[in-house]
Amino acid sequence: MNRTVRFVLIGFAALVVIGVGGIAAVLLTFDPNAYKPDIEAAVTRATGRKLTLNGKIGLRVSLTPTLQVADAAFSNPPGFSRPQMATLGGLELQVALLPLISGNVHIDRLIMIKPDILLETNKAGQSNWQMTPQAAPAGAAPQPGNAPSGKASSGATSVSVSTVSIQDGMVGLRDDRTGKVETVVVKAFDAHAASPDAPMHVTMDAAYGGKPFNLVGDTGPLSQLQAGGDAPWPVKATLSALGAQLSVDGTLGLKTTA
Repeated sequence: MNRTVRFVLIGFAALVVIGVGGIAAVLLTFDPNAYKPDIEAAVTRATGRKLTLNGKIGLRVSLTPTLQVADAAFSNPPGFSRPQMATLGGLELQVALLPLISGNVHIDRLIMIKPDILLETNKAGQSNWQMTPQAAPAGAAPQPGNAPSGKASSGATSVSVSTVSIQDGMVGLRDDRTGKVETVVVKAFDAHAASPDAPMHVTMDAAYGGKPFNLVGDTGPLSQLQAGGDAPWPVKATLSALGAQLSVDGTLGLKTTA
């Protein structure tokens, strides 16, 4: 009996070693740059905007694989003040392994390094942060999901994000009806949620008009912010600046069309 158990345990250990070794071999030989056109196309389909990955994509192998991209840009829709809504010096995606098995992408952490983001409303009152997925042409074949060009996907791929971070960034808010631009220099920003439909906890160290401030709060879910619409978006936050504190507890309207 002891010998049988020993053989079973050795066999199980061997399978684990082979499995882990196989996963490691795939990750180490995987070239994410071969997927660059598919990544750009997938973002365009999901948001209706063009993502341009100018730099090389790197992969850091660990229990939470990290994709690293240098020099990326995300386009504005037509009719806004500049071609890009955002440019980034660097971008990191920390991806959970287990969801990938079922064909889903769960981003544990999205890190934007030195981003220049301009949020704006045009003269018609439309905002540039609301995304509209591309409509598939009638009779068109399903688009590939997480496979390189020319390889079919078995189904739609869902994408979720737990944490969004900004390092050394700049966020501007522009109203085209007045031409006024307000800029916040962000040293560090973190927004975390248990799921895309769960409330977000937000912390930020930043400066406005050269005056530093700190913000800590809880807001509505990221999915609601992306979708826009008429539903109120809850916000509860405390702003600390110049030795004083200001607390707010209420809702924001997300409808921006005139």
